[in-house]
Amino acid sequence: MSTYTFNLYVHGVPSGQDVWGLRDSNVPEAQYIRSFYGQSLDGKSQMYVDILQYDGRTSSYYTYKQGKTIDNTNNRPGGYCAITIRIDNYYYADIQNMFNLLKAAFDKYLVGSILERKADGYRFIVSKIEQRQEILRTLEGEIQKYLMNFSSNSDFLPLNDFPNSTQGQARIINLIDASPTIVTPIVKSQGRVVVSMSCATSKELQINAQVDSRINAIKKQVQQDIEAAQKQAKKEIDAHKKKEEEALNGAKGLRIQLDNCKSELNKTDEMLEKIKGIIHNIPNPKSPDNDHTPNKAFKRLYLLSCLMLILSAVALCLVILCTGRNDKAAEVESVEAVSVESDDNAESTNPTEAKTKDGEELLRKEDSLKAEYSNARIDISFISDQKPMRYGTKDYYPVRLKDVGSELKKGQWQSSDFEIDGDRIRPKHEGKCTISYVVDDIIVVSRELNVAK
Repeated sequence: MSTYTFNLYVHGVPSGQDVWGLRDSNVPEAQYIRSFYGQSLDGKSQMYVDILQYDGRTSSYYTYKQGKTIDNTNNRPGGYCAITIRIDNYYYADIQNMFNLLKAAFDKYLVGSILERKADGYRFIVSKIEQRQEILRTLEGEIQKYLMNFSSNSDFLPLNDFPNSTQGQARIINLIDASPTIVTPIVKSQGRVVVSMSCATSKELQINAQVDSRINAIKKQVQQDIEAAQKQAKKEIDAHKKKEEEALNGAKGLRIQLDNCKSELNKTDEMLEKIKGIIHNIPNPKSPDNDHTPNKAFKRLYLLSCLMLILSAVALCLVILCTGRNDKAAEVESVEAVSVESDDNAESTNPTEAKTKDGEELLRKEDSLKAEYSNARIDISFISDQKPMRYGTKDYYPVRLKDVGSELKKGQWQSSDFEIDGDRIRPKHEGKCTISYVVDDIIVVSRELNVAK
């Protein structure tokens, strides 16, 4: 096996930053070693692999840094402790072996000699690392011996085609995945890599990627379902809004129709009021039960007929009188005929004129009575809107004429729908029933009731 050159560096902050193994503290290599001070590992132990060129020499550096809290000799936290191996002109490809070797060197040689364990980390027990240089020289020899005995030439690759590390952001690989086939291409392309026991493995990353892909697919499907549900909901809402709008338009149309109907009803009511006014001036027919005279409407028609007959007779006389006769005898006969006819008409007209006067007197009397009883109303005891009159009972209902003076109560009750006993009535049937108050054969006031069973 070929011979390879190894150099060991131990560095940390026992009481200010200190480095063991440097031949010259001013060389660029010292700057690289000191750059580990202040780097935060958040409790994670890592190994840094860097390819660096100094003074025309290309070397590979492997630095194991403990991530736990390390206090200085005065128990001040914030320090660090690391162990670095430099191999000149070659890259050691068995990264897993190098990681385990440096971790074992830290745990077995540094702890107990320059560090002591604490509950939450370590503490320096020496103020200068060189105080344990004998132990460290022994450690350097043991590391070289181990690498020469447990490695092959294939583990050492020339650094001819390796780039220089920029010491910037590095790719972090889990120790489990740090095989030569994975790590070597990374170092060849970037000049640097970081190996850790706490980062995710490639298998875990693959599983995480699958989980993320599955989650994204579920999210996408859920989003599609939500959008479809929203679209369907919007469609249903639009349909309901359309129905509501149609219903509102229909309601507006019905409202217009209702207003029109009310207008027509008002017109009809006005016409009915006019008709009622006309009918009011025409007397109601007398009840057959009380043996009254015929309807006044027929009286008026009769009077009008008589008046028309008289007017026709007068017109006929005027025609005859105005007709000239040459013959005196005929003239005399005509006069006599007219006289006779006039006498006959006079005889027949006198009774009609008398009847006309009687009818007019009757109308005046009716109007006078209605004026006297204009405020009169019929009151029936023991009934109301909630308690209507009932048919089939043996009891009579008291009936009174109200809102008139006692001197006007000189008529009598009349109805074909009620049994009348003085000022008491009892219905003969259910449904609409009418009771009237009559004075001198003239109905002055009436009341219609709905009789319940």
